[in-house]
Amino acid sequence: MNRAEAQIIAAKVGTVILNKSSQFGDYKVHDVALFGSAIGDTRKDIRDIDLLLLHNHQGMGDFGLATTYSAEAYGPEIDEDKKAEPFEARRILQNLGSLDVTGDLDKLEFEERQPLEDYRRKLTYAHGRMVEMDDGRSFTTKELEQAIEQRENEFREKYASLRQHLVVTRVAAIMENHRFTLDDLDIQAMHIEMLGEDCRDERRVAVKQSKDPRFWGDVFSSGLLLNPETGTFDRKIEEKYTGATALFRQAEIDAASKG
Repeated sequence: MNRAEAQIIAAKVGTVILNKSSQFGDYKVHDVALFGSAIGDTRKDIRDIDLLLLHNHQGMGDFGLATTYSAEAYGPEIDEDKKAEPFEARRILQNLGSLDVTGDLDKLEFEERQPLEDYRRKLTYAHGRMVEMDDGRSFTTKELEQAIEQRENEFREKYASLRQHLVVTRVAAIMENHRFTLDDLDIQAMHIEMLGEDCRDERRVAVKQSKDPRFWGDVFSSGLLLNPETGTFDRKIEEKYTGATALFRQAEIDAASKG
């Protein structure tokens, strides 16, 4: 794709992310920025579209600093020496959910998927015997298999009707319309708290984990924010997030000095 097409696609994708992602009060995706080759002066074909999501979205906790499992902590811990690997755009977009059907998806999960899993567990341990359900009903193994199949079909039908509203589905359709796929998107996500004075050490770790220590500083110095009013990337990140570049340049110094 050329630069003009990349910017058109990026604007469409960014608009969907801003307007259709699930949100809970002020917990949401606040801004979408375009960076990299799509805003450069290159005339070469652009391989992918680089986007940065600035957020405090509750579903994006998995897309921060790189971690390693710690037996002492019984869970993941930030690993300063681990290089950050890119997340699949599909995973990030899936976690953004949908503003339109968030409640319906939660209801479907509670009323349909969870009971279906209970049915499957009962079948696993049936061993040809009559199966007693939690609601007092009894099934033969054959009857339970038929009930599971019916519930699976009902779940698929209901989910399919809701799926079209998901951010990941909407963005996939945009990419397909332009003859591309979600693999042609390179999406970074950063919590807006990372731009606060209290997160100096977290910024140092982010720089240390990056394969290019100047990456984040370059993103904030050159990136452009999507303007919801114009539908174009026409505002530098620094105009809204003043001092962000300096914070990450300092993080580069901190990372180098602390090894």
